[in-house]
Amino acid sequence: MDALQSAIAAGDYEPLTEWIEENSEYCYNFKPDEGAGHVPEVVFSGILELLRQPDFLAAEDSHHILYFFEYNWSILTLEQREWLRVALREAYPKYHDWMARFKTSELFGDYFGDEKALEDLLAFMEFEQPELRELVPTGLDHLVRQTARPDLAARAMARLEEARADPDPNVRNEVEESFLRIWWWREDRAEREEQAAILGSMTSEKMWDEAVFSRVLQVATARENYLVLGDWVEQESERASEIVRSTVPAPMSEVVFSGILGLLQRPGFLDASHSWKIVPFFGRNWSALTSGQRERLGPVLREALPKFGDRRAGTAAAALLGERFPTRRR
Repeated sequence: MDALQSAIAAGDYEPLTEWIEENSEYCYNFKPDEGAGHVPEVVFSGILELLRQPDFLAAEDSHHILYFFEYNWSILTLEQREWLRVALREAYPKYHDWMARFKTSELFGDYFGDEKALEDLLAFMEFEQPELRELVPTGLDHLVRQTARPDLAARAMARLEEARADPDPNVRNEVEESFLRIWWWREDRAEREEQAAILGSMTSEKMWDEAVFSRVLQVATARENYLVLGDWVEQESERASEIVRSTVPAPMSEVVFSGILGLLQRPGFLDASHSWKIVPFFGRNWSALTSGQRERLGPVLREALPKFGDRRAGTAAAALLGERFPTRRR
């Protein structure tokens, strides 16, 4: 409350923002850890009151405070969420900070994500000022991607389709960005469903042995679908980082190394949208590679570099070459 009162009095919200970052549970839109606690009513009400303060609504960095509700979403009570919904709805057209409108739109679409949220987003799309409509598509596409109700998704999609003819070019650009995110989400979901149907329970294993890795690699290369394999590589890289911090890692499995190295020589992998997840594996597990494996990696990586269809994969490959295989100067 001291931080809140000081922020209002001075018109400086940075100390309050720092307090929020230090004291949040970071439980977002999922079940909190056991014992995560709750948001005290005095804290919730105090921060919510900011959304009714003209000076706060006129602040250029007001969006920082909205992170409080995102960071602590799962420990807000149902009653607190309803109070928040009303306050956000009323504050939305009064923000001077465009990012506050963005975060509000995101909260409605991704966190509330219900019929009332859709109604609010649709109402925001009717504002005459284009700057008030511009960031609403973000909320609509979040709702499409997270709702379990096809009717809500269909209504949100229909409004996005209408907005393709919006008179403001910025709104139209945001709409196209939303359709692109929805397209990628659908592609991602289809790939996951395909992999899950083929691999079954293997994809739920926390740690794959060589036999499971070989089976997943076989399916991935046969179907040119590298999503689940990329997820595993990311997971293994994180686990390896933990091992490096605590002890000396075991040598890299030759089955795993050769399998992933072989991907760098496959045109289908080099063009794949998920290749960027797999390329950093070698750098993150560098200390586990044998000297012979490192020697084999360099030439393959150099040959693959100009062939990547995904910019992120090419960037990761270039970074690995620059860091681990610097060009020798005479």
